Amino acid sequence: MHLEGLYLYNKTYDQPLREVYQPGPGVVDTDFILYITSQTTATCQHQDNEVYGYASSCQEDQNGRPIAGVVNFCPEMFFKHQHFTDQHLYTVNNLLNIFIYFQNDVVTSHWDSAMMQGSLMTSDNTMPGLTVLDPITLAVFEDSGWYKVDYSQADRYYWGKDGGCKFGLKQYCDIQTPYFCYGKGRGCHYLGKDKGVCKTDSNIKPCKKFTPTTAQVIFILIL
Repeated sequence: MHLEGLYLYNKTYDQPLREVYQPGPGVVDTDFILYITSQTTATCQHQDNEVYGYASSCQEDQNGRPIAGVVNFCPEMFFKHQHFTDQHLYTVNNLLNIFIYFQNDVVTSHWDSAMMQGSLMTSDNTMPGLTVLDPITLAVFEDSGWYKVDYSQADRYYWGKDGGCKFGLKQYCDIQTPYFCYGKGRGCHYLGKDKGVCKTDSNIKPCKKFTPTTAQVIFILIL
């Protein structure tokens, strides 16, 4: 291994009971190490959502910046969806774990899906073209002090536009808006490119949104 050693302790002694492996020598001239696995785990078999993969940081430097991370791709999802490749970038971005420098009980490792739907840093991404690298996420990368950001690579971000200060709060999402819906009807995805069904999921409950399907596409004629 390249990182620190692994030792097993118990609650009684301050010395390790067993050395699992010794400290590694590190990697010369390397800023970040990425370990990639593909194993079916309990996380892959989550009952409420289809999990393409997940990631975490393994090691931070003296300033709390991640210097090593691990990504696990769930094997059963490899060929299930056409847009699995797009999920790779999403998962790798999450392993940077940019929110770990917020040490409080409010901020998690993802944006709240009701407030930042479609952002690369939410925990649920959909079809290609509906997930964006938004400027807000890039700003957090930059504000962490760990990364330099090229804002020319940011996509336009429309979710919540003109929604007001209370937009995304779950006590205000049970009304019909361009972004949220109610009931079980059909309608247009907020970007106007896809038809969808009004439904919720574990990431935005109790809010509902028009969730598109790959077989239903809206073609807009601009005159």
